[in-house]
Order: sequence, then structure tokens, then C-alpha cells
Amino acid sequence: LEEYILGWLLLRPELLASLDAEMIGQQTPPLGSEDFVGAESRALLAELQDTPAPDEGLSPEDRLAELPPLLAEHARSLVADVLGKPPLPDEKLTKDLVDSLLRLRERNLGAQIQNVKSLIQESELTGAPDDREGARQLHELMAVYSAQKRHIHKLLDVRTFSGALAKTKAERKV
Repeated sequence: LEEYILGWLLLRPELLASLDAEMIGQQTPPLGSEDFVGAESRALLAELQDTPAPDEGLSPEDRLAELPPLLAEHARSLVADVLGKPPLPDEKLTKDLVDSLLRLRERNLGAQIQNVKSLIQESELTGAPDDREGARQLHELMAVYSAQKRHIHKLLDVRTFSGALAKTKAERKV
């Protein structure tokens, strides 16, 4: 998912503002480096966010050539992957990017929840009496991550449901 999102944003950097606006409209943070696991992906996002509004005269290849060599190589492979996808109108592409980012966050939160569960189990096995504060903090962290994941899951459900309704209405008109 992170490669898909980055590939499109490298190809069409002007969509980053739309993606961020949609995320804020969904009461979630805009795209950030914490959404990505890979160091190269984080660095590419930083490059995208630090670059001023895209110059319409620059081709994607010209923009990629301005990147440091190692990042440019990774960026080219990401762009090549999305170039093989069917083209979408900007509105649908932005919706797809928002949905992808929400799914990515849901997946990342699931991994973080598993990590915290492991830490809780480990602390329960050791049973150190002076580590009660740490265990309490882990349980609080688990509650926060779980609430965030439920919120994202609800957003995805609503977006899927509203998309299905719009499709049904369009089909009725035909």
C-alpha cells in the first residue's frame, strides 16, 4: 500500500494536497512519515513534502532525476508499478489514495497492537512488582491504538457504503 501511494504521488505530486485535505476532512492526520515503514519511502515522502508546488513544465522523469541517486532508483520502480495500473480521473484517484492510506494505517495499527500485546505478555511472565506502572502504560497504549483502529475501520466502512450507494444511484439512472 505504501508503494502504491508513493508511486502515484511521485507521478502526480499535485495530488498530495488533495490527499492531505481529504484526510483532514475525515478527522485523521495528513500523510506523514510515520505511515511508512521503509526508510527509502520515508525519505521520498520528505522530498515530496519539501518540494514546492509542482512545476507543470517538468515531466515525472525530470522530477525523479532531481532526487539523490539511491532515492531516484527506488522512485522510478514505484512510478513504473503505478504506470501499469489503469488510469483514473483525479477525483477517483484521490478517493483511492485516501482509501489506501486508511487501509495502510489500519494495517500498521494492527501490527502495533500485536507488538504491545507481546510486551504485555512478556511483562506478565516476568511478573516484576516494580513494573506495574509500565504495564499500566502498555494497557493505555493498547486502548489508544485499538480506538484509532476502530475509527479507521468505521471510516472505511462509511466510505465503502457511500460509494456503493452512489454506484446504485448511478445504475438506476441508466
